Amino acid sequence: MKKIIAIFMMLLVFSLPLASAVDTVSVTDETPEVTTTTATPQLISTDGSTEPGATTLEVDVEISTDAGITPDSALYFLDTLGDDIALALTFDDEAKAKLSLDIAEERLLEAEQMADVGNEEATAEAQDQYDQAITGAEDAVEAIESDGEVEVSVEALATVSAVQNRLEAHYEKVAFVKDRILERQRERMSEEQIAKLEAVFAKITERARSAEVKVKVKKENTKTKYKALSGKTDSEVDDDLNDIEEESGLRRARSERAEKELNRAKNALVKARGKLKAQKEAGIDVSDLEAKLDTLEAQIDDAESLTDSEDAKELAEDLKDFGNEISGVATRLGKAKAEGNFEQVKAELKAKIQERQDEHLKNLREKASERAEKVSERAEQVSERAGKVAEKATERAGKVAERAEKLVERAKGEVRKATEAEDDSEATEAEDDSEEAEDDSEATEAEDDSEATEDDSEATETESAETDPEVSETATTEESPEATATVSATV
Repeated sequence: MKKIIAIFMMLLVFSLPLASAVDTVSVTDETPEVTTTTATPQLISTDGSTEPGATTLEVDVEISTDAGITPDSALYFLDTLGDDIALALTFDDEAKAKLSLDIAEERLLEAEQMADVGNEEATAEAQDQYDQAITGAEDAVEAIESDGEVEVSVEALATVSAVQNRLEAHYEKVAFVKDRILERQRERMSEEQIAKLEAVFAKITERARSAEVKVKVKKENTKTKYKALSGKTDSEVDDDLNDIEEESGLRRARSERAEKELNRAKNALVKARGKLKAQKEAGIDVSDLEAKLDTLEAQIDDAESLTDSEDAKELAEDLKDFGNEISGVATRLGKAKAEGNFEQVKAELKAKIQERQDEHLKNLREKASERAEKVSERAEQVSERAGKVAEKATERAGKVAERAEKLVERAKGEVRKATEAEDDSEATEAEDDSEEAEDDSEATEAEDDSEATEDDSEATETESAETDPEVSETATTEESPEATATVSATV
């Protein structure tokens, strides 16, 4: 397999110079030069003309002018083959999604160039290749892993946000190319050709829009998994997602795209006003269109007042498209008058513009309903967060009270222990005093007994002396030798 791929790559390398030469020959004589890499700010005056000193409205879009080999070339298959090989050798899902969008942008430019030369078959081929490239981007995004651990889901949210940013920028390019080619061809093509051209780029635009929707669904699913894995509330998850989108540059880019789309809407309405003024000066009644344009201009202020960048961008885009359609109607009315079928064309265009207005009003109602739902959802999240905060505060207060109660109980225990220890100490002292008193008492009694014994002994001796003279005499003799000698001498 690797050998086959290597052969294909070698074939591609050696074929590119020839392909470029053939492509130059086939396109140079027929294809108008596409010179816009970055659309410079146009200077539009109030009458719709482009002239110095007029109001400056920034409408810059970064887009390549190189479509490469186009579908009308015999070597077009090498272009698509090279893209397929590049995709096959790209294994990272984010990188594959972005590469698919690069290929889709190339197919978009191919469709523009083929439409410019009126090659409907080649335009259809480019459109089909564009659809395949967008499908590849969708598949790559869907393959982004978001299961397992919290860190994996966070990384998936960051990856999807980065691809989403790139896809929204791609859609901006699609809308820009569509407006550019339709404006360029309205003066050249017939009504039938314009209708076909509008249909082709409407499909491309819708395909890009559907890819945006699928990426949003992927992001919501990833967000749900992150919530389940992290155990966080909806409001906490939304805060984390906002941080991720901020870090990926998505939020800033959305704000910038919304501002540029508002400028494009203003530009489109100014040009429409100039077209209507020109037809009015030519004697054509355009009062109905002027009234509709007045309504659109008033809604520009509504778009500027929206705080959500996505909502502002979508409303501005709708206003821009409506303004471009009014310009197209004004142009077609002028052509119809010159061709002599003014009344017929006017009736058709009136019905079409009314249908477009109904669609615009429907979009406004749907967006207003969506914004109301977002506000309601946000209010619920704020309420939920407030409830969580109150619950945590109550829980903390309960814990504090419980801890205080434990401290009080501990203090009581310490006091009780101290009291018991003091009582034990006093009891021990009392016991010691009692024992000492008892010892003193026993000593006193012993002393008294001793004295009593002594007294009894003396009393006994005295009594014995009185009752037995010999004993007394003997006792006396024993007591004093001198007395004994005295007594003997006397005898």
